[in-house]
Amino acid sequence: MTVDYAHKKNELDKRFRIILNEISTSYPLAKVYPGIKEYSNSYKTDSENYNTVKGDIFLLKDSVQNSLSEQDNLIQLLNKQINKQNRIINELTKKETGLMNERNGAIGMYNDTKTEYNTQIIENVLYTVGIGITIFSLFVSN
Repeated sequence: MTVDYAHKKNELDKRFRIILNEISTSYPLAKVYPGIKEYSNSYKTDSENYNTVKGDIFLLKDSVQNSLSEQDNLIQLLNKQINKQNRIINELTKKETGLMNERNGAIGMYNDTKTEYNTQIIENVLYTVGIGITIFSLFVSN
């Protein structure tokens, strides 16, 4: 739920200034002329309005503090989740690095095996040719 604290604050500020202006007018009259009911009642009404606004200001302050506390709790929860995700990312990065090293090693082994295989084929062909020449020279000399 989104609350427009700025709007509420501005409204309370306007009300407070109006009531403060009224009290600054009614208070001296009520103190100088305590026997006149009109001045006493006016000051009493202004004083009650002042206390009402003061209470509303306290409620707004309390609401803001509660909202800040909720936001702080949410931020802490999100920070914990972000830290958890960062740890997972770090672990996966380490695994990826290990796999890349293993991949490079496997490619090297494959190339070595391929070279060894090709060398063995050449040796076998040369042996076969050598045996063939030897057999041919034996038949020719006989």
